[in-house]
Amino acid sequence: MKTTIDLPDVLVQQARQRALHLGRPFKELVADYIRQGLSELPMAPTESSSGALEIAPDGLPVFRRDPASSGITPPLEQLLALEQSTLAEEDRLRAGLPD
Repeated sequence: MKTTIDLPDVLVQQARQRALHLGRPFKELVADYIRQGLSELPMAPTESSSGALEIAPDGLPVFRRDPASSGITPPLEQLLALEQSTLAEEDRLRAGLPD
C-alpha cells in the first residue's frame, strides 16, 4: 500500500543512509522500523494511576470524568503536565536517548 508521510529531511536522509549501509531497500527498512515501534506500544487499554486516563486500543487517550466531581478530573493543569511529559518521552524515544 502506498501512503504519503511528511517526515523531517534529516530523518529521511539518515534512514536512506542506513538502508544503503545495510544493503536493504529503503521502504523495507522503514516498514521494519514502524513494525518495531508498534510492537513496543501497549495493545490493551491501560489506566493511569489516577484512573481518569485510559489508552484505548487504537492508542488514543480517553479521559474519564469522576461522576462525584463537578469539574474535569484530574485538573486541567495536571492534564497539561501529563501531555508535556508524554511529548517529552516521545521525543526522547525518537532521538534514541535513554529514559
